[in-house]
Parts: sequence; structure tokens; C-alpha cells
Amino acid sequence: MSAYKIRLAEEPKRYDITGVNTEYGFAHIVTSDELTIQCCLKQRKDENGHKKEISKSDCGENDGICSDINEKAFKKYGKEKCMAFLFSEMRKLGVKIVA
Repeated sequence: MSAYKIRLAEEPKRYDITGVNTEYGFAHIVTSDELTIQCCLKQRKDENGHKKEISKSDCGENDGICSDINEKAFKKYGKEKCMAFLFSEMRKLGVKIVA
């Protein structure tokens, strides 16, 4: 069971700020209530930057800085909803989402 409380009535909504940074390897979105949801992009094989690709099973949403950034959004909306929302919005920006 997740450590985060899920409120089924609420859904995150996108604010105008979204980002994909292939240099530093992060994808993020800011919700309409100004909470940030972030994860890591896949690193290139040559280790020279990152791909516009997110691995659902290994995107670091619960690790390091991403964990700190995601904490409030996960508590409010639930991890599953937040990540589904992030993946959906990133697809719109041309980011490939893989298992």
C-alpha cells in the first residue's frame, strides 16, 4: 500500500509551465495549484545528455530531488494519478514513454 493518501475526487490540472531538459535529465510539470511533478529522463548510451524518453519502471520519481519535489503533489493527488498525468503531458511534448 502506498504511503500517500489518495483523494479520488481530485485530479491534477496542468498549469502553463512544463519542461523537458535533456541536458540535466528532468521532465516536469507544474499543476494549476502550483505543485510540481518531476521525473528523470533516460540517459543516452554515450552518457552525453539524456533522451526525450521516460522509463515508467525507472524514472526516479521517489529518489533524491524528484522525491522532494513530488512529495506535496503525491500527498494531494496520489502517486499513480500524478505520474499518469505527467506521462500524458510529456507525450504531448513528444517525449517517448516506455515500460
